[in-house]
Amino acid sequence: LQTLADYIKFKQPVCVVAPVDYALTNESLLQVYQQLDLWSLQAVTMGSYGLNNLLLSNGANFAYQKIVFTAVRGFEGNLHIASGDDMFLLEKFKASFPTDIGYLKSSNAIVTTSPVLSWRNLISQRIRWASKTTQQKSTTTKWVGLVVVANSFILLLIPFLCIFKHDHTQAFLVMFGIKMVVDYLFIQGSAKFFGKQIPRYFILSFYINAWVTVTVFLLSIVGKYTWKQRTFKH
Repeated sequence: LQTLADYIKFKQPVCVVAPVDYALTNESLLQVYQQLDLWSLQAVTMGSYGLNNLLLSNGANFAYQKIVFTAVRGFEGNLHIASGDDMFLLEKFKASFPTDIGYLKSSNAIVTTSPVLSWRNLISQRIRWASKTTQQKSTTTKWVGLVVVANSFILLLIPFLCIFKHDHTQAFLVMFGIKMVVDYLFIQGSAKFFGKQIPRYFILSFYINAWVTVTVFLLSIVGKYTWKQRTFKH
């Protein structure tokens, strides 16, 4: 809180986005996967701010002026959506105060939250997150999402392409390897910021992520999901 207060006093932003990490209770594949996935999202957040186009925020560590919240009419316009309050607010702040948004990149400002405890809940959580995408105004965010989904489709196809187009197996494996190395370096930077090492299961999580992404994409088209014993349809 002192770090946040100092940042607000020095920068005087209308809102501040700050880092979030998971507090793991064990090193199971499920929890490690979630941490790696969150680190990638945090890396996107930091990188997009560095490019003066902050794309993501996380309600677990997000501060803003009450007067500015009122000025942009708060959560009005997205009350019918079960997810994305932080992202819709960020979009409003960017539209009205594009030069007054800050990202607090400090290890003293990290907030930790808990991972979900089952793969079923993970899928439901991700569908809930994806459900807000069509309602967002940022074309950049939508394009990034489409690129991620397309890459995941390609990764899942590579093993089958190696079987049925075996004369191009080497090229397919090179594509797979390049993508994995790029992802590793990308997440490594984020892990370093959080003062941690990339855990085991990285390679397995790398491939699982493609399955999760495609599954969530397809299920989100249906528009129905369950979260915390409540069923939503968007």
